[in-house]
Parts: sequence; C-alpha cells; structure tokens
Amino acid sequence: MFKKKSSVALARFRGIGSLPDLVEEYNGERGLARMFHSVGLPLVVLQKPDTPIPVSLMSELFDVGARLLGDRTVGLIAGERTTHAGWGRWTDYGSQARNLEDGLRRLHATTWAHMSDFQMGLEPVGRGWVWRVIPPVRLDRVTQYTDHLIIPMLTFARIYLGRDWRPGWIEVNYPRDSAVHIIESYLGVALRCGGVVLPCHSHQKISSGNGLVHTRESLKPCLCGK
Repeated sequence: MFKKKSSVALARFRGIGSLPDLVEEYNGERGLARMFHSVGLPLVVLQKPDTPIPVSLMSELFDVGARLLGDRTVGLIAGERTTHAGWGRWTDYGSQARNLEDGLRRLHATTWAHMSDFQMGLEPVGRGWVWRVIPPVRLDRVTQYTDHLIIPMLTFARIYLGRDWRPGWIEVNYPRDSAVHIIESYLGVALRCGGVVLPCHSHQKISSGNGLVHTRESLKPCLCGK
C-alpha cells in the first residue's frame, strides 16, 4: 500500500509490463542488464513485480529501452503486450464492475494500490465523459512512458465497450515529431500532440456500454470516442 502523498512518487514494478522481455528479445541479456544498470536498478527486481520503485526510474527505463533498440514504438509495443491485465489486482478489481463508469470509479478509488501521487478522475464533458490520469513523470521522459499507457487503457475500456471499440482520436502531450505517424498507423487513430484538448461530443453514455472515453494526462494519453 502506498501513501497518497510522498516525497518520491512510487509505482509497483509490474507497471513496466513487458519492456524487459522486449529489450532482452532484441538486445539480449547484456542489453537488458545495461538498461537496468543505466538507471541504477538491480535485476533482482524482475523476480519481485510488486516491489515499489520510483516512477522516475520507470520512465527512464522506457526512455533507455527505446534508445537501445532504436525503435520509436517500444513504449507502445510494451503496452500492447502487457494490456491492462499486467497491472494486476488493481485492474482486476476495476474489470469486475457493472459498466465502464463503475469500473473507472473503482480504479479511481484505489489508485493507491498501483502508484503513489497518482491522480485519476472521471468527469462529464458535454454528453460524454473525461477520464483523467495524471502520473508524476518528467516531461523530458514522457514520450515512451505515455505510449505504454495507451493500449492498456484501451483494453480496459474495451471490456465494457466491446473489443472493436476505438476512440475518435488520442491526445498526448509530447510534440509531434517525424515518427508520430508510425504510432498513428499502428493504432489506426489520429494523435493530437502538444496537450491541446478540443471539445468532444457524444449522444451515448458509458454506463450503457457505448460512449465516449476521453483519457487525459499531464503526459496525457487521451482517448476520445464518439
């Protein structure tokens, strides 16, 4: 259990998902060891997924992993291989609700089980909803960390909205670069970069199993559906 406020933001190591496997698969054991050594984290933590580690180290691991592999999609692929199920009992609890609204409220009420200094909220916007998630990550380490959250958030929403549901767009708060189109093509959804939030509208409600889920962070992966 984490305190809601602490001097150092912590998260359970399992939140890193399949990143270690991905790095070892393409860069070998030496590459994996190099990644962990670069942030001062011992490899033994791989055997203890519920160990709390600083969120800053987790975001640095994603950044280093992407540089080691030379692949812009590392965060996204790690998140895809992990899905929401990789977050353990926290999302297990959220996935047993009656509908998406109740599921998100369950997550919001128990964020302390996954990460400290972690903000999450569900708010109505027009005829849709906003799901805000604000983990404490430095903006210069945001890109890969943000990308690794997108697909787990999608797979959680799809528990209630159906496996084929996808948002109208996804907002992230890193700048558009020459490789953003790769992420857009992979997801089949346009990215809105730079943290600009535009109005969203929907005639459906998430409690009915069809609706708008607009996820936003200060890292802001943001899913917007109609």
